[in-house]
Amino acid sequence: MYIKYLLHVLGMLFIVSMLGYFLCVLKEKYYLKNNRIVLDGKGITEEHINEIDTNYFRVGKNEIMAGDEVKIYFNNKSIVRGIILGAKIRENSLMIITENDTVERIELKNIRSFKIINKYGKLFNWF
Repeated sequence: MYIKYLLHVLGMLFIVSMLGYFLCVLKEKYYLKNNRIVLDGKGITEEHINEIDTNYFRVGKNEIMAGDEVKIYFNNKSIVRGIILGAKIRENSLMIITENDTVERIELKNIRSFKIINKYGKLFNWF
């Protein structure tokens, strides 16, 4: 008897969570269509955003845009993982949000190689 009510409650919770997920996906699709990028970071200030020259650029053969998650390998064997905030073309550097919510400026001459872990909006390109 109680199992029947429990199954109804669990079914409703499942439907509500799927509806919420679907609405979040639609919101992200809308933002991507209107060229808006939403980054959650407490370390990002208005000054960091104003310093950026471009949000979409090319490094070597790879096209990178703000929001892409990358892993950067430096010449001195250190590794940084974070999300691209943008590029400063005049200074030949990248602005990246690291895992601990700090914004760092990385010069391209110090980068040995990098790997794109996740492209921003990759999920939304096929529908």
